[in-house]
Amino acid sequence: DSTLLASFINKNPWRSLKFKLWEWPNMTLVSEFHLPENSSATAFSPNNNLFAFANKQDFGLSLYSSDPVGQVGLNSNHGGEVFAIKFSGNGQFVATGCLDGYARVFLSNDLSQFGEPLPFGFSYGAEIDFSKDNKLLLARSTLGRDSNNVVVWDVQNSKELFRLKHQSGIMNHLFSSDGKTVFTCSKDNTVKMWS
Repeated sequence: DSTLLASFINKNPWRSLKFKLWEWPNMTLVSEFHLPENSSATAFSPNNNLFAFANKQDFGLSLYSSDPVGQVGLNSNHGGEVFAIKFSGNGQFVATGCLDGYARVFLSNDLSQFGEPLPFGFSYGAEIDFSKDNKLLLARSTLGRDSNNVVVWDVQNSKELFRLKHQSGIMNHLFSSDGKTVFTCSKDNTVKMWS
């Protein structure tokens, strides 16, 4: 509803320090939370009430309410560092990309795992994203085993639907507003449109 602005303060790309929630546009501070030591990836939900962060030492994923600040859930089912977190547009799901070679989808109300882990050769700089209708999850990477692939799964049944190929690492992607097309760009100097 464009009434709140969330910010994360990072020491560097691998170390998050603090979460702040502001009223918009007058910029009055609503809440503030100092993230625990070893916090890395962060995300804020689109419905303005949850934020998530990962711990790069114990690989835990924490979910907190933003106002008042309080823990909602903790999930420790990752086998490696979580470096990407993304909420679905409707706020129902939160997904992670992990160096153990899997993307995972969780219910955002309690961090229970939704479906099976989704295999993907992640490396640093990789991203995950939900389609506009929240039915698909996409993973891409600039480095790693799957760096030449964009993989798209059906969120409801954990089934791989598409493996979109480039000749080199994938730098960026975009779902069209109607959700029927995905655009990808790669270090191979191409932009591709998939539908």
